[in-house]
Amino acid sequence: MTRDDQLAWEARWAIPAAIAAFGAAVLLVISATIFFPEDRKGIGRTPDLLLSINDQSGAYLASAILTAFAALLLLGVFYYLFRAVAARHGG
Repeated sequence: MTRDDQLAWEARWAIPAAIAAFGAAVLLVISATIFFPEDRKGIGRTPDLLLSINDQSGAYLASAILTAFAALLLLGVFYYLFRAVAARHGG
């Protein structure tokens, strides 16, 4: 691939990669706020947290699904960055 081809590819995919990065950030923030136990007092790292997950299984599942979608979006962003860096190092 020539230098001009690489620059054209980067120009074509820059905005979709930026949108994917922003979307992943938004999804991660939303997924972090969806699952909060209602009563945080006394909830430790062990059985209390697991009981809280059991009580709010739908919210926990939604949080996990949003995190998975964010990870998929980040795959595209990382591929874009990898290809751009590899082109600059002659690889």
